[in-house]
Amino acid sequence: MRRTEKIGCLLLAGCLILTGCGSNASPAEMAGTGVAAVTESENGIDSLTPANDFYGYINAAEIMDMDLKDNQQIISTFGLISEETSEQVEGIIRDIVDSGEEYELGSNEQMIRELYNLTYQAVEDKSVFEESDTEFVESIINRIESVENKEDLVNMWHDLAKDYGLQTFISGSATSNIFDTSENVIFFSLSPLADFSEIKESDIKAVSYRDGFDTYLNLAGVSIDDAKERANNIIYLYYDLAGSADPAILSGDKEYFEMFNIYTREECEEHLLNLTYEELLYSIGYDGELPDKVAIPDPGLLWEIDSLVTDDHIREWKDIALISFLDNQSSLLPGEYTQTGIDGFTPDEMAVTVVTKYMDAMISDIYADIYFSDEDKEIITRMCNDMVDEYRVLINNADWLSDDGKDYLTEKLDNMTFFIGCGEKREVNPEEGRLFKDTLLQTLYSFTAYTQQKIFDTLFEENTYNGFDYMSPITVNACYVSDANSIVITAAIINERLFDPDADYAWNLGAIGSILGHEISHAFDSDGVLFDAYGNYSPDAMPESDIEAFIEKQEIAIEYYSSFTVLGSHVDGKLTLGENFADISGLQCVLAIAGDLDSQKIVFESYAHVWSSLTSDTYAKGLLETDPHSPDCVRVNAVVACFDEYYEIYDVKEGDPMYVEPDRRVRRW
Repeated sequence: MRRTEKIGCLLLAGCLILTGCGSNASPAEMAGTGVAAVTESENGIDSLTPANDFYGYINAAEIMDMDLKDNQQIISTFGLISEETSEQVEGIIRDIVDSGEEYELGSNEQMIRELYNLTYQAVEDKSVFEESDTEFVESIINRIESVENKEDLVNMWHDLAKDYGLQTFISGSATSNIFDTSENVIFFSLSPLADFSEIKESDIKAVSYRDGFDTYLNLAGVSIDDAKERANNIIYLYYDLAGSADPAILSGDKEYFEMFNIYTREECEEHLLNLTYEELLYSIGYDGELPDKVAIPDPGLLWEIDSLVTDDHIREWKDIALISFLDNQSSLLPGEYTQTGIDGFTPDEMAVTVVTKYMDAMISDIYADIYFSDEDKEIITRMCNDMVDEYRVLINNADWLSDDGKDYLTEKLDNMTFFIGCGEKREVNPEEGRLFKDTLLQTLYSFTAYTQQKIFDTLFEENTYNGFDYMSPITVNACYVSDANSIVITAAIINERLFDPDADYAWNLGAIGSILGHEISHAFDSDGVLFDAYGNYSPDAMPESDIEAFIEKQEIAIEYYSSFTVLGSHVDGKLTLGENFADISGLQCVLAIAGDLDSQKIVFESYAHVWSSLTSDTYAKGLLETDPHSPDCVRVNAVVACFDEYYEIYDVKEGDPMYVEPDRRVRRW
């Protein structure tokens, strides 16, 4: 990127976004400069001050040294941490592979090395596995083709799911019951190979899907004419199903908790016409004790699927299973069954990719041993405790909350659990060490089937939530999990760019602390309050008067953020509402913990640095339409301008571009 272009991106903060800050000046007049005026100064950033562009004032020098390379669209703090984490993970894998040590069967190192070597060999000389994999693929195709009636169909679905983890249309897994999180239920879903909404709304999309289906069928040995006819019949079947699907689910407008419809065994049996309750569960690979209830996201669609499981449609269901199988690991199939392959990757690149995907738990253990210390955990734990204490103060001081509302939120806070860094170490398991088969293709199916059955085995166990099952320790992220009332903060995000055990506590509060405070806030937002202290979905638990009071605050926040513009387009205050409140709440919390103005100054500046980034214009415009987070420059300037401490510390006065009138300063608490 040329230097003048980079300045243009930088001044998203200094010129464009400040249209939301209450000044009557035009964007070109704000921050004391227009783009041309800034580029005339010695280094292009001299005129940036805390009062005209706090984001630019803190981050400009760093951004000026950034360059977007090749097809890169964004450079950000989190992206840089992710790149570093990927390099560290790759180093772990290669060190194990290159080590001459003998590793115990089922140990982390044995699993990593064996999968790496198997993948490396598959890429280096795929012909080594060709004969064995051809026999394997032919056996699956023959198993599918052996189906003659409904009973055969159910047994085939079961065998593919049980033996290979391949749920070819109706899918399901054991998960916590959001109405009673102490127990697990089977949650049904679909794997239809096509988007019903696209088929329903677009003939062009339907034809595209049909052409893809007939290609797979042709690869399986079906003649071109027969493949086209059979692919057409699948699309006709999908048309029927699309008409029964919930439009809100097709459009993505329903939240997960809104799709958690509990049906008892008796209720299912009343609706099922062709499948029995036992066959429905058996078809997804489950053959244990029958549960008393299941969760069905789109009951009408499931009943319609059941109505079409007849001998008249056996051919379509067999073809869907066949296509699903050929699509599942298409790049690893023998040459005659695939159009993709794994060309373009070196053996090492592919081996590292596959190991990272399938050996996550093993890598995470080793990663945490190297890069996450007991000292790190102690400091982060202290920070979490401080934040819980401060949020308790914020809740109880909120004059817009009723006493019952305060009690409800405080109970959530008191029962919140924190998963910090990594979980318990994985024990050596020889059974898992024996999951490896003769080829990579067969091994990956072996892994998938084993994992799926382990999940099914938890169905009748008491649900004990582990946050690192939800988010891997080597994922650069933190999150709030509403149906567990838990915060997960991974080892990978506890990185020197966001956390330094030797730094001033206030610096860590502004960086990693503001992220933690952000996630805690999600427990109390419009979605979070629908779940009680134990993660149970309880939409009526929060007093209605408090919900109404919060909606009033939401309207103020929507109007405030919608006044900010980036690249000539307004921020969508409604789309970004939840994340904006979390940003403000997180910073409010850590500022209160920091206490004095000197420490709060450090908090402001380390917070601003978290969101230092360089983004291409095209990518930035796209994010404005889809990203529930505000642009990084807005996440800084719009937030800090809501706090009285900012005005006192940096002597920001009315008339300054960053100034926001007191009655427009958004606060959750």
